[in-house]
Amino acid sequence: GLSCGMINVAGQLDFAAGTLVGNATITGLANFGSQAAKVFQNCAVTVKSQQTMLASGSLQFKNSSTITTNTAVKATGNDFQCIVSDTSTGNSFTAAGFEWSN
Repeated sequence: GLSCGMINVAGQLDFAAGTLVGNATITGLANFGSQAAKVFQNCAVTVKSQQTMLASGSLQFKNSSTITTNTAVKATGNDFQCIVSDTSTGNSFTAAGFEWSN
């Protein structure tokens, strides 16, 4: 996993599995693709990119975590899912558009 107070990623962030804690701003490709679980815990991810965000597998939100992107999200796979995995409120996933295919 990755635990940080705040990071800025100008290139590509590949988050294939594990837990992301902290705040991340991504201006390149946000790649959350793989069949494994990706856990966002106490986390705010902001994507400010010209590239479509990629997602597959399980995106799990904990402790008021958010993903916000100015681009569309392209999700793939039979097992794509977004889960709130605790009782916290304030979890969200906001995108300019969404496309899913298996």
